[in-house]
Formats: sequence, C-alpha cells, structure tokens
Amino acid sequence: MKHYSRFITLGFGLFSFFCFALPWKHNFSGAVLANGKGWSITFAFIVALGILGSGLYMLKRKTQGNSRNIPIALGLAGLGIAGCTLTVIEVLNTTLNIITISFLASLVIIGATIIMIRQQSPQESVLTLVVLISSVVGFCCFLLLLFGGNLSINSRVRLDNTRYGAFLTAIGYILVFVSHYCLSITENSPESHQKQENEKQDSEGYEE
Repeated sequence: MKHYSRFITLGFGLFSFFCFALPWKHNFSGAVLANGKGWSITFAFIVALGILGSGLYMLKRKTQGNSRNIPIALGLAGLGIAGCTLTVIEVLNTTLNIITISFLASLVIIGATIIMIRQQSPQESVLTLVVLISSVVGFCCFLLLLFGGNLSINSRVRLDNTRYGAFLTAIGYILVFVSHYCLSITENSPESHQKQENEKQDSEGYEE
C-alpha cells in the first residue's frame, strides 16, 4: 500500500504538471505564462534557494562525524545566500513570475516522488517534506494569481479572466498534499510500525 500511495501522489503531481498546457489567464496557457516576463530571474532565485537548502542540510546531517564535509557545506550555504541576495535585488528592479514558481513546484513534486518510488533511503523524510512544501507553494501561487492582479505577468497581458487550467492545477496541488500527508501519517503510526515488524519477523522465520 505504501508503494501504491506514492504512485497516487505521482499521478496528482503529473496532473498538475499537464494542466499547465490548459488556459490559465484569458487565452494564455500556464506554460506560456511560466515562460513570460521575469521567468529567468525567478528560476535563478529558486536555484539559489535550493543551493542554500542543500548547504544547510549538509551542515545539519552530513557533517556529523565527518569534518571534511564542513567546508563544502559552508561553501554551498554561502553561495546560496549570495545568489538569493543578488536575485532579490534584481527582482526589485523587474518582477517575480509566480507562474514559473508554480511550474517548478510541479517538477519538484514529480522528481521527489519518483526518487521515493525507486529507492527507500534515509532521505525519504526530507523528500516527503519537499513534496509537501512544493504543493503548498504551488497552491499559494494560484491564490496570488487569482487575487493578486498582475503581480507576476507582463502588464500588457490582460488578466481579467482566470481560466479552468489554473483551478485544475490548484486542485492537483491540494490532492498531492492530502495524499502525501495522509501517507506520512500512516507510515509513522504505531500500527504501521508494528505491522512492519511483524512482516520482518515473518520473513526472517520463513528464511530460516
């Protein structure tokens, strides 16, 4: 059931991703808007955040008992901070494309879920958090699009008609969060741990 639940989450992530091909605002699809004004600086900002997160994660996890990783972790964290600072300064002069952020969130959900399907690793809890945060970010971008006017798109494009593609994508993010959150609760429940222990004991007994 655990394995199939991840396929369900992956399915919802793919649903959100393909909804970018549908109309989002007026006659413009989500993919067109994600590639609109400010997409490059928005992408750079997300990459900088990823580098910063990787550096902080290494400082917290990977450097325990291995001091050789400390300079690498500090370098990544410093590079991430510098990148975030520079991109924020640039964003103040241009604009932040929230549709690009939502599009990248769908890709992160798909990638993280595929990794969890392919392998069981100590990083699984981190990937679960990444999926949950990405779904929340994607949904918040939809709310900004719906209520924020023309915060993210070239002002020459009329934004008076939010279309069904944006709503379907938001529903996909909600379903990703609900399915994956319920999955994480189920896996961490005492009943689930007990069941895993029983299955392990049965397997060991069978091998003997």
